[in-house]
Amino acid sequence: MSQKNISPKKHFGQHFLKDKNMANNIVNLLNPTDNETIIEIGPGQGILTEIILKKNFNNPFITIEIDRESVVYLQNKFNNLIIIQEDILHYHFPQNPLILIGNLPYNISSSILFKMLENHLNIRQCVFMLQKEVVERIVAQIGTKEYGILSVLLGTFFEMKKEFIVSPTVFYPMPKVDSAILTLNRHPTFPIVNFNNLKKVVKTAFGQRRKMLNNTLKSLNLTIPESLKKLRPEDISITDYIQLSAQL
Repeated sequence: MSQKNISPKKHFGQHFLKDKNMANNIVNLLNPTDNETIIEIGPGQGILTEIILKKNFNNPFITIEIDRESVVYLQNKFNNLIIIQEDILHYHFPQNPLILIGNLPYNISSSILFKMLENHLNIRQCVFMLQKEVVERIVAQIGTKEYGILSVLLGTFFEMKKEFIVSPTVFYPMPKVDSAILTLNRHPTFPIVNFNNLKKVVKTAFGQRRKMLNNTLKSLNLTIPESLKKLRPEDISITDYIQLSAQL
């Protein structure tokens, strides 16, 4: 099966990366250590896959692909590649040290990030391609209108960085927006926190982001410090959100 025989599927949000130099730049951000399993999400036509294999990382390597046509293509192209045909949102991550990489479909990118967060204790690094605006919201600073739920939740556990912008011209078909590369590297130490409680507090707060915290969190019956009561959700630090979630 030749490359042109794979049809990008709109319902899977497929935009195949076709620029090998860009693919090299993305894979070069990976820095696996011993015993970490590399998982590629949505390999598609395998442009990142091929470079990862050529790097000869001495690490187990798994690809997760929902599209049957892509799975068959990858099986024909690569020998001994572990390909799991499954929706990443239903996939059970291995309980060992992990590194994730992928060109994430725009339509479910936030859902994938929440799925990753549920497994954050096992994940040391992520290298993701996302819509540029999504990356900019994730890395936004406290006090800005872009600062939001994923800024807090990802920032609790990971150092976040927008690495570089990716032009629509390096994809087939071309998306209508720019993409960007986001790296997440787990903080050497982070507070022990119940992720589900933290998510509940943060989502409740940002659910009414123009209101003051004293009003947005009323339903959770939390004791809110006086210094925070009249602040809006984007003005609350990660540390403050963690302390609030500890009351649940």
